[in-house]
Amino acid sequence: MVLEIRCGREEDISGIAKVLVDTWRATFADRLPSEYLDGLSYAHQEKRHRRMFGQPDAIYHVAVDDEVMVGFASGGPSRHDRCPDANEVYAIYVLPTAQRRNIGSILFRRIVTDLQKSDRRGLVTMALALNPYRHFYARLGGIETDGGTIKLGPVVAEQIAYTWADTSELTLRVIPVTSSGDWAAYHEIRRRVLFEARGLDGYDPDHPDDRKDGHFPLLLLRGTVAVGAARLDIIGDDQAIVRTVAIRTEFQRQGFGREIMSGIENFAMDRGVASLTVNAAPDAVEFYRHCGWAMVDETKPEPLLAKEL
Repeated sequence: MVLEIRCGREEDISGIAKVLVDTWRATFADRLPSEYLDGLSYAHQEKRHRRMFGQPDAIYHVAVDDEVMVGFASGGPSRHDRCPDANEVYAIYVLPTAQRRNIGSILFRRIVTDLQKSDRRGLVTMALALNPYRHFYARLGGIETDGGTIKLGPVVAEQIAYTWADTSELTLRVIPVTSSGDWAAYHEIRRRVLFEARGLDGYDPDHPDDRKDGHFPLLLLRGTVAVGAARLDIIGDDQAIVRTVAIRTEFQRQGFGREIMSGIENFAMDRGVASLTVNAAPDAVEFYRHCGWAMVDETKPEPLLAKEL
């Protein structure tokens, strides 16, 4: 089972349409009239999202599990008069069979990170008041306000608007360690997660490997907060080793492991790396497999896996 979360492409449109219709039918089965839900059409949604893809500021990210579309998110400039200069998350949908895997949170962060690159500031998204999953946005810091109403077939449904005045603290980036503050965060995360949490001592913040040529200590930042650390060792013209990946305890099991791996891969590709290897802790092997890594040698105390970029 390999889950890929990436930018949407035009050939994804039919999968996007299917996810939207199937998710609506599952989510609102007992909340909206069956005749309205039965009338939802894959073909109509394909046509609608094909138009959206044609808009220059529209952004899509998709989640594909073993080549099957299981979720997507989209965003762009606000379509609402109350916040005309903001960004908007237009939609986030994840099939019921793929929920509880942090896919929605990852899609949200990917969209918001991309939208943050625009000149627009602030964020809004709309959710039906009868949507049982709408509190997802409140947990991400959205402020609830009245969103007016929308007509869905014979039903006039209330909407909730979730707004963020500033999304800079929601955005993600992987950066090389450079400043003294970066080094302090890098060592703190690795010491606490890789040593203290495992009952080990002897962490060496002055280990020479961290400062060798071709070795890149990295931080995953959410806004200005360092939530993860790792090191990338480039060992040839196009090969590198991933080492000491760690996510702060309070941010674990929220999809940040996948985010730091994505950032490491992009960082490596920007430097001409074509293949990665990692010696994984035994309890992390399945995580790497789900991220598309292949087993090379499982007989080692720390199994060796590889990934082509």
